[in-house]
Amino acid sequence: MATEGQATSDGPSLSRDDLYRAVGSIAAATTLLEFALAGAVSSLTQSPLTSILVQGERASTLTRMCRRLVEDGIGSTAHDEKSGRTARLGLLSFADTQAFLAILKQVDALIGERDHVVHSIWLPSDAEDTFLGQKITRSTRDSREWTLEKLERLRQNIVNAQVDVFIAAWNATADASGMPRTPIRVGDAIG
Repeated sequence: MATEGQATSDGPSLSRDDLYRAVGSIAAATTLLEFALAGAVSSLTQSPLTSILVQGERASTLTRMCRRLVEDGIGSTAHDEKSGRTARLGLLSFADTQAFLAILKQVDALIGERDHVVHSIWLPSDAEDTFLGQKITRSTRDSREWTLEKLERLRQNIVNAQVDVFIAAWNATADASGMPRTPIRVGDAIG
């Protein structure tokens, strides 16, 4: 008889240790994403004192802060650029505004997936290579089957988002600081 995580005559089985490592790596990657979001808020406000205000804030709060700064403060519309308002007021370019908002939308979706993973009760699944993650709230019960490959893809997507947030924040302030812009990430970031 094989122990948990060892191969059987039917093939390899998943270990709970592998599952817990995968969930932990998702939680750790999200912490780094939160640091990148906090840095983005500080960068967008162009005030080092902002870092005091954003310390320890959740990713969802930080994305709201970034979105509010970009949409209602320093971002620009296509009309702003055509009228010269963007340059006159030192606003983000329309392209940088749109890129930043698109990244924040991706981050929101990833945080939702992360929340499902780290707040689930993990149960054995009927399928040999999957685990069942069941998240129960006051009003909902959501069950999803996860493979280690899906969990690793989520972790990598979170790492990618962290890099994208850094690049967007860098490029948003590069012109004003005289620093060179960083190209948009292509493919997976090293993670």
